[in-house]
Amino acid sequence: MCKEVPCIAVILGTYNGEEFVEEQILSILKQKDVLVHIFARDDGSNDRTVDILQKYERNYLNFHLMNEGKIINKGIKDNFICTLKWALSFPDNFEYFAFSDQDDVWEERKLISGINKIKNSTNENGALYYSNKTIVDKRLDILYQEKFYEKNSFSNFYFVSHAYGCTMVFNRKLAILGSKYISNAAHFHDDWIHRLAICLNSEIIFDENSYILYRQHGNNTCGTFATSSKSIIHLLKRTIEFMTVGGGYNRAKLSEDILREYSDRIDDLNRNKLRTIIEYKNSFLNKIKLINSAELTNKKLKEIVVWKIKVLIGYF
Repeated sequence: MCKEVPCIAVILGTYNGEEFVEEQILSILKQKDVLVHIFARDDGSNDRTVDILQKYERNYLNFHLMNEGKIINKGIKDNFICTLKWALSFPDNFEYFAFSDQDDVWEERKLISGINKIKNSTNENGALYYSNKTIVDKRLDILYQEKFYEKNSFSNFYFVSHAYGCTMVFNRKLAILGSKYISNAAHFHDDWIHRLAICLNSEIIFDENSYILYRQHGNNTCGTFATSSKSIIHLLKRTIEFMTVGGGYNRAKLSEDILREYSDRIDDLNRNKLRTIIEYKNSFLNKIKLINSAELTNKKLKEIVVWKIKVLIGYF
């Protein structure tokens, strides 16, 4: 099917996205040097989103809409993962996969830029690419350009992930591994794929460039959070908000789930790191052990300070 150009399945999750989703779809269909198939699932919209998706399904053979009859609201994470499983079930055997939000605009070479970075990977646990974003307002006027630089390291498992799903491209090996099981301790689909890839020593490539206009507006279900520009006080305040409202992250549970489900694919070094995380709440000495064992040379001082506080109070 895809002999001349790479073939990629784009996983599009929607919910009440009528205002911007068509612009996003068109930017995906205009991608250069790839054969794109869009797999869309709506998560229970009550606006015109489904009508728009159905229009593209009628008019484009490479647009696929997941029809479940009565649509069930699964939430962001499960909406994307179940659609990823659906795309994997197609006989076309797509080589690459990408996640798409409903309200961004992609540059024409976004997908091929990611594919070119991972196409030669021979890692048995797959390969993941992600990049910076250009933050824009609802009219696509630029607000700021992300300038993260992220070194591939296990320490990224400890912190808020900068690997946004809308920038990701990953190969079939990682898609299969990431969709066979998903931990309840992972908040989002992209968070899950990224942290799993870290634990499995998958090939992970971060691109400082941006190929996406990431739209910020009042209806975003999940917006960007630029830790690099925030003070320690702000980061601690954000942590308290997650503790009291959002339920917070649970790295210990996430680590336990990954170690249980993927033990045969995790090397001894990462296995020991995960066990240290799993056991850190058992005693104060275990918390100190986790803090002392973590390699944090690629993180900013304020991020490290906040992380250590979170470990000590048992909220990591």
